[in-house]
Parts: sequence; structure tokens; C-alpha cells
Amino acid sequence: MNPETTKKQWEQNGQDEPSQISRLYDQTEQFVKTSVELYKLRAVKTGAGVFSSVATVVVFGVVFLMTIMFASGGLAFDLGKLLGAWHHGFFAVCGLYLIVGIIVYIFRNKFIRRGLSDYFVKEILED
Repeated sequence: MNPETTKKQWEQNGQDEPSQISRLYDQTEQFVKTSVELYKLRAVKTGAGVFSSVATVVVFGVVFLMTIMFASGGLAFDLGKLLGAWHHGFFAVCGLYLIVGIIVYIFRNKFIRRGLSDYFVKEILED
């Protein structure tokens, strides 16, 4: 709060000069309001940063999954031609994904959870 404004308010109330305690109170009140506003702005900035990071990952994930899906179809048809039946190629690709899924499941704590946790903590604490 501006000291001149505070002095005018005290004069309007019929008092001569604000005491040091009242000025300290006014300054503390203004400091708290400013601090709260600052924390709100920081929270919005952090939230927007995390949201944009998540949105980017989702978009790239969808594009990657579509690429994998079409590549898997092509691989399944080619393997089916080599194995003599289309469905054999699809079963082979399914087996490949089963093996990859088991490997990912085994190492999920070491790479995936820790990596994602570190990424989001870094995004939130980044200033």
C-alpha cells in the first residue's frame, strides 16, 4: 500500500498520523496479498508447462502407435506370405509383441516408472 494513501485514509478517519504498528500491518497485508498472487501465477505457469508437455507426449504417442500399427500389418502380411498363410504372419507378429510386452513388464520399475516420475518432477520444479 502506498504510504501517502494510508496517510490520507487516516486523516479522513479523523486521526493525525498512522502509528508504526498500523503501517506495519498495512505493509504486511500488502505483502501477503502480493505473495499469494505470485504463488497463483507460479502455479498456473507450472500447470501450463506440465499440460503442454503431456499434450505433446500424447500427440507423439498417437502418431507413433499409428505408425507401429501400419508397420505391424505390413510385416504380418509379408510374414504370412513367407509362412504360407496370412494368419500365420499375424500370429508371428502377435508373438513378437508378446515377447516385447513381457520384457517391458519385467523392466517397468527400472525404466518406465522412474523415468516418468523424474520427468514430471523436473517439469513441475522447473522455474
